[in-house]
This record gives sequence, C-alpha cells and structure tokens, in this order.
Amino acid sequence: AAVTGRDSAELKDKYPADEYVCFGEYHSDKEPFWVTTLHSFQKNHDCLIDIAINKRGVLSPATFKRIPAVVFDYVFNQANLIRCTATIRASNEASIKLVLAWGFELEGVKRNGYFQPKIEDQFIFGLLKENCQWL
Repeated sequence: AAVTGRDSAELKDKYPADEYVCFGEYHSDKEPFWVTTLHSFQKNHDCLIDIAINKRGVLSPATFKRIPAVVFDYVFNQANLIRCTATIRASNEASIKLVLAWGFELEGVKRNGYFQPKIEDQFIFGLLKENCQWL
C-alpha cells in the first residue's frame, strides 16, 4: 500500500520537490521489513528513490521481485516518469548489488558526496522506463 504526502489525484498533475510516496511491508510483529520512499519529483521526468531493508532475514526471491514490481509500476505507469534515480554510499555493497539486479545503471560518482557519519563517495544510479524489466 502507498502512503502519499497529498491526495494522489492532486499528485497526478503536480510533483513539487517536497512531495513523497512511500511503499513498504511489515513483519507479523509490526516491525518494518522493507520501505521505499520516492521523493524530489521532477514533473514527468525523474524522482529519487530511497530503499531500506530490515537486516533481519534475507530477501526471498518473491520479495525481491515484488518490491520493484510495485515501486516501478508507480514510478513509470502511475506517475508517468521517464527515469528514477538512486544514490548510494560507495561502501554499501549490498544496496549497490540490489539496484544493479533491479536494472539500474551506474551513471556517475559524486566524489566525497556523503559527509556523515564519514566522508565517502556517492554513486549515482539511474533506471529508465524503457529499460525497466519490472513493468
């Protein structure tokens, strides 16, 4: 289920930078399993995606497929964007593997792009609608 910052009908025509959309699932004990936030929308073009997966357990093949199917259906079909951008710390190997498996491509490196809790490079990944295998 999606949680939106405003009514979704209103979001259909207007995507200012302060709007967001969240998707996620919870374990039976109400602990979050995974959460994805879409934000910084550029109307009819792009948005940033943040993905958080609880370290308790591993993604099953079904969950691995369900997350992008839900999220990218929203990004590319409902919000009608042409791309989605993810930024990841250079040291976050698990997230890098995940977005690459979902079809994102490395588009650049922002040197010293992160400064807290430590300074490190920020990898910039992009996924274009035309390359999305989850639609």
